Amino acid sequence: PKIYRYLGYMAFRDKDYVKSGEYLTQMFSKMEASRVIPLDYMYAGLSDVANNKLSTGIVNIQKAIDADKELLAEVANVAFVKYQDKETETAVALFEIIAKYPDTDYYYDSNYYSGEGSYLIGFKEDAASKDEEGAIKDQALKDKANASLAKAQTYLSVIENATKPEPLEKYLIPALYYKGFSALTADNLENPKGDFVGIFQKLITTINAKGTQEANKAYLTDAYTYIGLFHYLKSD
Repeated sequence: PKIYRYLGYMAFRDKDYVKSGEYLTQMFSKMEASRVIPLDYMYAGLSDVANNKLSTGIVNIQKAIDADKELLAEVANVAFVKYQDKETETAVALFEIIAKYPDTDYYYDSNYYSGEGSYLIGFKEDAASKDEEGAIKDQALKDKANASLAKAQTYLSVIENATKPEPLEKYLIPALYYKGFSALTADNLENPKGDFVGIFQKLITTINAKGTQEANKAYLTDAYTYIGLFHYLKSD
């Protein structure tokens, strides 16, 4: 079984993820459970992720992290690459693992990208759930979109409520922006609840307090626009 382990590791490092998955599957089938180490689960999980077997990959990666939190850095590296490559669902699934651990160096990064990514996923799901007139044609997909958008707000609230200066400086403004758009997208603009209004107002206040209006002109424009739209729809 150890030979399959080494072959699996070598194949992974050579980016032959299909072979890596095959070798490690052989290893798991032959090796006593007590001899399996966290790195086995990590490479098996990352190979599955690379081979578009996301659900089984996440299970194995979580097993690895449960046994050795030092491996969170490896997961973070892969998640950032996947996000940059526009593999948003895969990246978010990986970031969500890291976001469970407040003591990791990647805690705030992972919560931010879990939130932004969940918004992007929810936005696409919301658009696909509607016809050209904006009427809902697929309620199940709309419900799925709203779940993604709610999840986005939960993760982005971690940034909003942070007490450390570093994540606030790095992420607060975009976190408020995407949190506001998550609430906006989930709302019914025929009769809006307006949960997004307070978030966009806080975004405006934050930008003005920092004196970064010029750098955040696009964010301010959107925030004022949708606050104005809400009041217009309420005949104010």
